[in-house]
Amino acid sequence: MFARHSPITKKTMICFGYDWLGRVFATKNPEKGDHILLFESETGDVFNIEGDIFSFHNDELVRYGDTALAENFFAEWQAATGLSLKYNECVSYKIPPFLSGKDEIDNLYVEDIDVFWNIIGQILNKIRG
Repeated sequence: MFARHSPITKKTMICFGYDWLGRVFATKNPEKGDHILLFESETGDVFNIEGDIFSFHNDELVRYGDTALAENFFAEWQAATGLSLKYNECVSYKIPPFLSGKDEIDNLYVEDIDVFWNIIGQILNKIRG
């Protein structure tokens, strides 16, 4: 299912979606049935998901929905907060797990997804600099 990806090369990617935690799903070449890349904001890692965009939606998300989208954690967060998300929002960590933040409801808040990735990108660039 998920495999850690080698460092990103400077090739064009098409981002086609993101989940409630702001993790981005992309593909390099949808016409060739290329694999899906998952950019995980919690760790700064990139993972390969085998298959094309169609098998991702029709098989991967159906069979491994909790792994791919953290469905159970979303239900837990929503039950605890009573909040819903707008299209441009995601749930972010106050202190990201890659900075020793806890993977707990109390460490989460709603953020604009563009602001979220801007901040996370800057932090990851400084750390990896």
